[in-house]
Amino acid sequence: MKLIPLKKQYSLSEDDINKLGSWMTMGHSLEEICFYFHEKMTVEQLFAVATVIAREMFNMSLNELCPELVAERRALSQEHHEAWQRRRENQKVLSIIKGNLEDISLFEFEAQRRRATA
Repeated sequence: MKLIPLKKQYSLSEDDINKLGSWMTMGHSLEEICFYFHEKMTVEQLFAVATVIAREMFNMSLNELCPELVAERRALSQEHHEAWQRRRENQKVLSIIKGNLEDISLFEFEAQRRRATA
């Protein structure tokens, strides 16, 4: 990873790097980020560090970068899947009932036809 040179070159702690990365993923403005780091780095240095972190994040999987987002998506997907499964099962039950009603209707029609011809 290219983050280790950032620690040495800009004397950043791992907490600072993690905070900068999390602020970037949470969508904080550059103004907020610059205000937080103004005592540690110049704006130019901050942009250089943010560029390195952004490249590293680009190469990470979504699960590594933001596991809570992946878990949230899975939960939503599971919820939708369960709803779809319930609808599917309800459709099967309705289909069975409809088939039974059609059979009963045909049976009644056949019984009426026999009575009419008898």
